[in-house]
Amino acid sequence: MPQINNLQKSLIHIGIAELGIDDETYRLMLKRYGVDTCKDLQYSEASALIDDLKKKGFRIKRKRIRPSYAKPSAGKKPSNVVYLPTRQQLSLIDHLRQDVIWRVEGGFFLWMKKFLGRTYVKNEKEAQKVIEALKGIKKHQMGRWGDREMGSNGEM
Repeated sequence: MPQINNLQKSLIHIGIAELGIDDETYRLMLKRYGVDTCKDLQYSEASALIDDLKKKGFRIKRKRIRPSYAKPSAGKKPSNVVYLPTRQQLSLIDHLRQDVIWRVEGGFFLWMKKFLGRTYVKNEKEAQKVIEALKGIKKHQMGRWGDREMGSNGEM
């Protein structure tokens, strides 16, 4: 018969800890299988012990595997990691670009060249800066011109 594997050992110890089973009770559970430590269990005996723990309320939590390209949901990212701008950010930049009234043709690209030093957004952080700046420009224009009608070239 095959011996217990590392995953089963881990599950047994996690289950014991989560259920708050003391050492004496744990040793009594092992005695039912005629062993002193879980590493002496056979594969089928370990499976039966894990099933007993499940009956007592132990739930095996599966690790959620994320694609390698996904962002971590929490925590600090390493300093050498840079995320590309998201589709939502690029879409919002395009939408805000159309909402702003540019005085000259190609005004957005001229502004981007002055603001970022290039006409495109490289990463997520820059995209956020551009979005906030475009919101500020739009807010300024709305405060300046309000609800007055504008011509097609932005003049009143």
